[in-house]
Amino acid sequence: MDVSHLLSTIYALTDEIRRYTEAWDYRALREKLDEREKCLEELHRIISQDLPLDQRRAVGEGIRDVLRANRELCALLKGREDQLKDEHIRFRKGRRGIRAYLNRAYNPGR
Repeated sequence: MDVSHLLSTIYALTDEIRRYTEAWDYRALREKLDEREKCLEELHRIISQDLPLDQRRAVGEGIRDVLRANRELCALLKGREDQLKDEHIRFRKGRRGIRAYLNRAYNPGR
């Protein structure tokens, strides 16, 4: 696979990962992350070899774009993680409140 095609594939996967993250579809997200990781490993293998000057420039620009996209994805995933933590805390508090209510309702003398 040539470098430009590989970079295009990585960009497309990054967009899919972003969409799956925004849609809370974590099964599809995991699949696309795995697929993207394989492409990144292939990119690493290719750039570890001697490349012509024009390809080195393209690869350098492509890698900068990939790193920018990674930062954006990390921020998006961190935001989702924070949302899930907040939701979990609210859920636990609500469950404790229900338990307390049920204990008082069924054990009024305590």
